[in-house]
Amino acid sequence: MLAHIILNKKGMTITAAMVSCLILTVGILALLKIFPQSAVINAATNRLNMAVNFAEDKIEEIRAIGYETLRDTIANGHGSGVDTLGHIVREYVLLPDVPYSDVIQVTVRCYWENPGRQGSSAIEVVTLISAHE
Repeated sequence: MLAHIILNKKGMTITAAMVSCLILTVGILALLKIFPQSAVINAATNRLNMAVNFAEDKIEEIRAIGYETLRDTIANGHGSGVDTLGHIVREYVLLPDVPYSDVIQVTVRCYWENPGRQGSSAIEVVTLISAHE
């Protein structure tokens, strides 16, 4: 029945053609709005992945040093530091005897500006290194 209303024996009516064009235009405009947003989301996700990897690299580097050497490093006043990778800033802090004695708490914090959006984001990774590992 609906096909009979839209299509007559001679073809589509002008009203049916206009409605079809309107629906097509709305669909295309909706798709066009998605593309710029997906680029911003991809860039933000890429920076998050880079920050997580950057933090994990520092944790692995510090763990490889070993407990005794880390205690000496902290005693010599080198229990913290800052470095960068592109737009990501990484800070790390070594705290002895936190939360228990013979344990070093390692905190790595990475932060960065969000591309295409206002504000910044940050992640923090905390681990413990024991004298008894």
